[in-house]
Amino acid sequence: TYSSEDDTIGIWDAERGKQLVALQGVSWPDWSPDGSQILTYSSEDDIIGIWDAVTGRQLVMLQGVSWPEWSPDGSKLYTHSSKDGMIRIWNVASGEQIVSLLYPDEDIWAESWSPDGSKILTYSSEEEMIRIWNVEGGEQLVSQIYDDEDNWDVTWSQDGSKILIHNRTLHTVRIWNVKSGNEPITFRDVSEITWSQDESRLLIHKEDNSVYIWDTESDEQIVVAQGVSSAEWSPDGSQILTSDNEDGTIKIWYTNMTDLVDAACAKAARNMSFAEWSSFINESYRPTCNTAPIPPDAIEAITSEAKTHAQNGDLPAAATRLGQLVGWLRENGQFNTFGVERAAWLAVLESGENPWAGE
Repeated sequence: TYSSEDDTIGIWDAERGKQLVALQGVSWPDWSPDGSQILTYSSEDDIIGIWDAVTGRQLVMLQGVSWPEWSPDGSKLYTHSSKDGMIRIWNVASGEQIVSLLYPDEDIWAESWSPDGSKILTYSSEEEMIRIWNVEGGEQLVSQIYDDEDNWDVTWSQDGSKILIHNRTLHTVRIWNVKSGNEPITFRDVSEITWSQDESRLLIHKEDNSVYIWDTESDEQIVVAQGVSSAEWSPDGSQILTSDNEDGTIKIWYTNMTDLVDAACAKAARNMSFAEWSSFINESYRPTCNTAPIPPDAIEAITSEAKTHAQNGDLPAAATRLGQLVGWLRENGQFNTFGVERAAWLAVLESGENPWAGE
């Protein structure tokens, strides 16, 4: 507990309601990540104290520094001094300074440790600049101009390779690849955004109640849903649970294409029509049940895709797509009805000619 009236911090036994430790003349308490220590900070005289949470004994005192922040494992401490513009990283166990960084601007109001504590992000509102520093060597790794100053937060990926910056006022999200330092990818009109468990994908819920999944490696949109009030990952990331406040429905969406195809076959015992496929899946059509008939509209749509490739001069792509269709028709017994003519077109494509050249 903390009393601002007399700057007293108390540590209590939660079960018995008994006070264990009382610290006087200190303020702004903050537990260490493992709960064994307490950090205090006085903004009036820029004094930071680190205390043993069991005995109340002071372990470390740092003077002339401000705005402390524990590293994720509690072994290091970040401080910044507006007086000399120095960022300092401290060894908590010894109280010794590990590294100091002379920052060109005094107005730093955001900092964030990487999950492994090897890097730290700082933001200068004067320069409108985000910088990432190597904690051990003190060198700047990358920097990026960022002018959306108001109300944003930072989330690191667990491996420290990417940073997600969510501005809740402007409803924008930027994803920055720390390793490459390339220009961030920006998403607009974002309500909420969350990583999948393995952090290979992002679930993005937009202001218009649409939801989509973004693959962070390929930078591609892979699933889309509309009319969604809320959305969240399943623990293993294989499904998404969505709800719609208007009609009271709850839906479960498969995020892995193989799982979706298997589920569609098990549920319907038939292949989707092309219209059904286009409504639910943002990928090229393929059968959901290999031995079941392919609906005529899907056969025509795939043939049309191949024809479009050929008319645009991409004969290899046309042959690949038409070859897939001919193979499926042979497998499910539809070849004699739909496959003979298409096999002839395929042979022409494979010879380097366009069977639809005269159309």
